[in-house]
Amino acid sequence: MSDYVTYIQTEALQQLIAICRSGMPDEVCGLVAYRTDDPKRVVSAIMPLQNAHPSPRHHFELDPAEWVSAYFQLLRDGYSVAGIYHSHPNGPAFPSETDLAQRLWEPAPPKNKPSGSAEGLQMWIISLADLEAPLVAVFAPSAQGAKRSVLAEVGI
Repeated sequence: MSDYVTYIQTEALQQLIAICRSGMPDEVCGLVAYRTDDPKRVVSAIMPLQNAHPSPRHHFELDPAEWVSAYFQLLRDGYSVAGIYHSHPNGPAFPSETDLAQRLWEPAPPKNKPSGSAEGLQMWIISLADLEAPLVAVFAPSAQGAKRSVLAEVGI
């Protein structure tokens, strides 16, 4: 698998879009995950989390306790977290400056230096600016801020 291609099951993609639509006009957020035993790492699970930001119409924030609980629940169920998703109800499917500044989105630190970042996690952004044709984009942290991945839908 290429580092620049991310795979998602059709059903999971439809679920992700439906969850984001149902949260309108607020930004919604959560986790996307793949089966730990899947060598292709096809995203097949969507876990919505509460948007804990005081201004959810324009920002998102994961509640630390809920995030940790969800993470371990996914592990118990045989999944690995691929990334964190959030919606842009009126904006593009591209990370805002606020998105890129989040602590969860820091590039990996040098070896032997602690970090609070979720190293290796992707940022999934679902744009609902056009409700009839939502856009889903996937990004990985890079030295330049964000590297976009090709999203490939897999009908399983």
